[in-house]
Amino acid sequence: MILRHILAIAVLPFTVTVLVPVWIYRAYDVHATLPASMRGWAALVAGAAALIAGLVLFVASLRQFATEGGGTLAPWDPPKKFVATGPYRYVRNPMISGVLLILLAEGLVLRSVPHLSWCAAFFVLNSIMIPLWEEPALGIRFGASYEEYCRNVRRFVPRMTPWTIARPRVIAVIPAAGKSTRFGSDKRRALVDGVPMLDRVVNLMKAAGVEDVEVVESNPGVDRGMFSTIQIGLAGVDPTHMVLIHPVDMPFTSPETVRLVMAECYRTRRAVCPRVGGKRGHPLALPVALIPKLLEVDPTTPLNDALAQVGAVRIELEVEDPGAIRDVDVPADLLNK
Repeated sequence: MILRHILAIAVLPFTVTVLVPVWIYRAYDVHATLPASMRGWAALVAGAAALIAGLVLFVASLRQFATEGGGTLAPWDPPKKFVATGPYRYVRNPMISGVLLILLAEGLVLRSVPHLSWCAAFFVLNSIMIPLWEEPALGIRFGASYEEYCRNVRRFVPRMTPWTIARPRVIAVIPAAGKSTRFGSDKRRALVDGVPMLDRVVNLMKAAGVEDVEVVESNPGVDRGMFSTIQIGLAGVDPTHMVLIHPVDMPFTSPETVRLVMAECYRTRRAVCPRVGGKRGHPLALPVALIPKLLEVDPTTPLNDALAQVGAVRIELEVEDPGAIRDVDVPADLLNK
């Protein structure tokens, strides 16, 4: 990781803040001298302050990229996760702002018009390139979360107060009204590692960060199929972002898979489910916009057909989690690994 950051800094910020200014210094015959006037001393002090602020901002931004994003500032090795912490809570491009402050500091300390012109040119260049290239690319990678961020945090002008990502309200619906005919007894109460199956699925959702869980244990029309039970659950919830559908007889999905599915649904605003070895699994994440449409579908419709009827685009997220496709139909399924 350290070598990755050194390479990225050497190629980009070092070139902008050191190599180009050194070339300007020599090409335009700039001389570094002590100020001869109060105005010159004021420029020197302001430049020193800008340099300190720029370095602090740059280092803080770089640290967030490494610790929160798992990447570097380089376009060929970008953060793998969306970063909206630290200085990024105040301004969208704190690293660029830090570099601009360093360039401004160089111009003020040297009292050099060519260096100040380079600072202005760098600002203009980024003002063109960021909205035309960088922001659309980030929008594709991070979807709705980045769009919301852009609506609340300005490109270069800092906010007075830090912005906090609104925590999405996700609700899990667990259809658990089946008759357990093949199982031979109430599978909801069957023990999985010493825990009733229903409780295990609820605990799974809690472990994945889903605080609101709606368990549907009663459905007078259960003979119409599981989708009718799902509709009962959908009708009784009020999420802001998405609903997770997870059958009670799939207690082996990992919390990490649930989190990955939620993140992809939030990013794309599409229906998302895990896929293991070419087979679809659970949970199924549904964006909130699909819920009213699904409630209008005939209750006897299989879930996959219902999604097709409402025009849902389903993303199948490849995961390495056999538990995401392991369901329990008969008691022997609890023993099979």
